[in-house]
Amino acid sequence: SLMILASDGAVERLKDHVTALAHTIGARDRAHPEGLRRAADHIRAAFTAARGHVSSQTFTIGGASYENVLARFGPPAGTRVVIGAHYDAVEDSPGADDNASGVAGLLELARRLGKRPPSLTIELAAYSLEESAFATDQMGSVRHARALKQEGVDVRLMISLAMIGSVSYTHLRA
Repeated sequence: SLMILASDGAVERLKDHVTALAHTIGARDRAHPEGLRRAADHIRAAFTAARGHVSSQTFTIGGASYENVLARFGPPAGTRVVIGAHYDAVEDSPGADDNASGVAGLLELARRLGKRPPSLTIELAAYSLEESAFATDQMGSVRHARALKQEGVDVRLMISLAMIGSVSYTHLRA
């Protein structure tokens, strides 16, 4: 519930992650590879702090390197639940709602899973190139899904956290 989130500091942590991605790091698209790298580093640090088993899935497109950042919680093998969010943004956009908000949710979930490891394997996935490669096989999520299939991983469920937060101007109306 929202009361639990407010009482344990989660609301501030969520805001801090969105601010870090959308403002401190800023542009996170193909034209700004440094922003993508810094976002991946921010996510990796949060996954590591949560005590997840952290790994990267690197792929190259047009001579440029991109990465999905992954963290597993729970048993090292077995049926898996995948929860993902993309950390890139539309070109020339801070991407606060799409999709720093989804990544913030993913990072808060990592923190909670680190404190109470699940009995089922849960893999958190932060994807690159969901916006600039939308609906192509270059998307980070497609690369991840193919790798899971190739490895023969039994995926029970995949949940995508996209635009879980947005701005509202209704409070400004007279």
